[in-house]
Amino acid sequence: MTSLPSSTTLPTPAESTNPLFIFLGASNLARGYTALVKAAENLMHPQPCEFLGAMGPGRGYCAPAGFLKVVYPPIASCGILPAAKKKAAHSSRVVALITDVGNDIVYGVPTSRIISTLSEILQDLSAMGAEISITSISVDLERDVGECGYQVLRRIYFPFSKISFDEAAQATKEINRFIENLSSQGIHVIRGLDRYQGLDRIHHSLLHSSRVWSLIASEIFHSPNDKTRRLVPWSLMRESLIANCVRILATDFFQLREREPGLF
Repeated sequence: MTSLPSSTTLPTPAESTNPLFIFLGASNLARGYTALVKAAENLMHPQPCEFLGAMGPGRGYCAPAGFLKVVYPPIASCGILPAAKKKAAHSSRVVALITDVGNDIVYGVPTSRIISTLSEILQDLSAMGAEISITSISVDLERDVGECGYQVLRRIYFPFSKISFDEAAQATKEINRFIENLSSQGIHVIRGLDRYQGLDRIHHSLLHSSRVWSLIASEIFHSPNDKTRRLVPWSLMRESLIANCVRILATDFFQLREREPGLF
């Protein structure tokens, strides 16, 4: 990966407007998106915030993909980054989260392309002066899943995938090595989410989702005091899970309503 450009100078207080939050991911982010937005609003109150998000079950950074008949455009080319660049030029603070980076592996995207795509996204965000946080792929296929388990999960979530267990395991290791090395380039790597794996080892546990998103929120907002309190209480997490179901059914699947502003 080429060196990331140094952060741009943020606007002076006289020029500053609202902080901008950019959230990129797939199914895990889709479940926690509303909770993350409201946690940010609570922390920044009374200052208004702006949010941009790209997520959805099965979504990829490189490949067009989704769930059942819903196909999302790749995050890298869905338009969120140009929109973020315009807003960042007039924002007092830019905060970005990159998560759920593993789906492209089972879609057959070469590891080198996944890494180069992530590098380009990171460079774009860095040029905006963003405070960037990224999560590694929390599942260790060899330790947590095994080949039989992988074949079951692949047929459930990725029925058209031809990627073998060994290919997926090797790609996961390579991408995680790339992510771990980002910490030396001023990018915050969020660790420890493997403690909260759900039964399928791919998604965060629903029972621990409040704890998971409180941890993520405290990490991306960089406030030491926030680590000692639950930024995402279960009541807010429940609201977020319901909002995700409504979004998938009413907007993505049946197209009964327009996509929420700021979502791509």
